Amino acid sequence: MKYDLEELINETYKNKQEPPEQLNISVLKKMEEHVMKKKQKTNKMMKIAAAACAVLLLAIPAGVIAAPKIVNYFKSEVKKDQYAVDISVNTEQNKKLKKKIPYVSLSYHLPDKYREGGSGLKGWYEFNHKSGAHAGKDFSFELVQMDKSVDKDYYVDDVKQADNLKISGHKAIYMNRYYIKDSRYIKNDTYNKSMFVFYEEYGYMIRYYAMSGVSKKDLSNFASQVKLKKCKKSEASGYVRLSEKTQKNLQGQERGKDTKIKGIFKNAGDNVKYDDAEYEIASVGIKDDISGLYGKGFSSTVDLQEILDKNGKLKSYRRETLKDGDGRHSASISVADTKTVKQKMVYITMKIKNTGKEEKIINVCRPLTYLRKTKDGSWRILEEYNRPEAFRNCQLDKCAQYFQETDGGYRFYLKTLKPGQEEIYHIGYFVDEDLLDKAYIQIDGGGDSGKDNTGYIKITK
Repeated sequence: MKYDLEELINETYKNKQEPPEQLNISVLKKMEEHVMKKKQKTNKMMKIAAAACAVLLLAIPAGVIAAPKIVNYFKSEVKKDQYAVDISVNTEQNKKLKKKIPYVSLSYHLPDKYREGGSGLKGWYEFNHKSGAHAGKDFSFELVQMDKSVDKDYYVDDVKQADNLKISGHKAIYMNRYYIKDSRYIKNDTYNKSMFVFYEEYGYMIRYYAMSGVSKKDLSNFASQVKLKKCKKSEASGYVRLSEKTQKNLQGQERGKDTKIKGIFKNAGDNVKYDDAEYEIASVGIKDDISGLYGKGFSSTVDLQEILDKNGKLKSYRRETLKDGDGRHSASISVADTKTVKQKMVYITMKIKNTGKEEKIINVCRPLTYLRKTKDGSWRILEEYNRPEAFRNCQLDKCAQYFQETDGGYRFYLKTLKPGQEEIYHIGYFVDEDLLDKAYIQIDGGGDSGKDNTGYIKITK
């Protein structure tokens, strides 16, 4: 039976003979029944609508309404093991998804008092402090595309300190490395700071290298404002692929070692021929001072005030003997012993003749090297030693530090000889006293030492 709400109300006012209380109660009951039916109908419609929405949600792909999922192109893991930090990279997930690593563009703000350098290497970015390299504040970074999986064979050796960081939400590790462990002679311009930042959602890593004068805070602050952005190939910043790198030690260091060599070995007084020139040591003088030598003949790398005492004698100094390690269980280079040594000026009279048929520019001041003969008869280059900077500069590249007949400038070590012309020159080397009997002048074309035709003339008999 249907009731019209308006009719029920009108009926209440028409039937005045009935008691108002009874009529009102009757009307209210009917009104209540009417409202309940409306409510039941509404609930039914809401359930139908909810079911329809559920079907619709199932029919629509999840990606249309869900937040975009970030896909990491690799997973990185870093582990410190005594002196080494192992870098592990896994790209298997990306291979399954078959997603191509995107091109990216870099953006960053140049720090105050810095200017960008130009290394010319792909993916390499340099930043030089305006006060010069001697301030020890230069740094650089390399953008590396992580296109392959690598295991623990990829590592950084000689790590003194390693700290895990977050750089703008990205996993990172900061490392302070040994250059020479336990040495007292570490220069500011040594690159012994490193930091790796992993951009897994882009497929790249940035490797930072910094001199000892760059603090962890400064390096982290710069790295925090470096931004990567996906872009077109034409807009991409330079990078290098990890698969292109053959060096497993990501930041290893090497030094001159006790290396076996070949060559022609002569004593003072003998001559050595090389590249249409003949060299002969006519005489050798060993001095405790530099008396009688002309100031203009000294190389600009020599600071005489640092190596001479108040009486003009060559100073003694503390020299470190170095030993090798593997960089993982022990430092690659560390101090084995320290002792006081005297330095000598070796003053050599050298005869040089152009034996060719054409005029020739000859390097008169050949480098000095230190050799020892082993029990099996082979010759080996002695290990290097660590010295104070002033004494190290005196033996820079083991070049002669004095040339009496020099023309100065870029021709400091050079002379021009005509065919058949022979000249006598006077050159000087700073040599540690205990190494005098191991010092040889090396006659070669530069860069090809240790070959069969390299000549070595011993400076002492």
